[in-house]
Amino acid sequence: MRNRQIAALAADVARRLGPGWATDLDDDDYAGTHIVSGPVRLYICRSRIAGQVNISGSLPHTTLRVDRSDINVSLARGAKVIAAEIRRRLLPLYQASLDRVLAYDVEQAHNHGAREVTLGKIAAMFPGSHVREIASAYKASDADVVIEARCGGRGTVQASGDAAELTLELRGVPADVALRMLELLAGNHANGETA
Repeated sequence: MRNRQIAALAADVARRLGPGWATDLDDDDYAGTHIVSGPVRLYICRSRIAGQVNISGSLPHTTLRVDRSDINVSLARGAKVIAAEIRRRLLPLYQASLDRVLAYDVEQAHNHGAREVTLGKIAAMFPGSHVREIASAYKASDADVVIEARCGGRGTVQASGDAAELTLELRGVPADVALRMLELLAGNHANGETA
């Protein structure tokens, strides 16, 4: 089965899924075609199992680990049954994963903005410093600022999540400055506040 056959099948399946469903022919390839409805993106292609098609849910890029959802359906069963199997077997699992990813990505965008604001304020206090993103393929980004203090000392201020708490790593801080910082921290804890 070549792309034209998959594209024709995908169009028929999209029509049978109901209003709002369409094929995205701009994003098809030799192996398959996307069927879309709003943020929902399904990819239909030949299965590795002879005589079947594979339909999988496409998720936006994210650092959240989620299970990928896909089903195989016999091509001989036709577009009507394939659409019914998508509704029954694929969409409930895929929609749950998609909702988790979309909510997570909104939260991560908010957190990124909060980190940027907080660390930007810190960077402005220390001329020559700048904010660095610390990216990982397996988790959301953290960020930090490398600082050089005029009174002596240097270090790193790191923010994770929404930057509600910061990790301070300071080296070479003069004792009198370090003592004032520790007194400030001790005073906040004595009043029941967090540092």
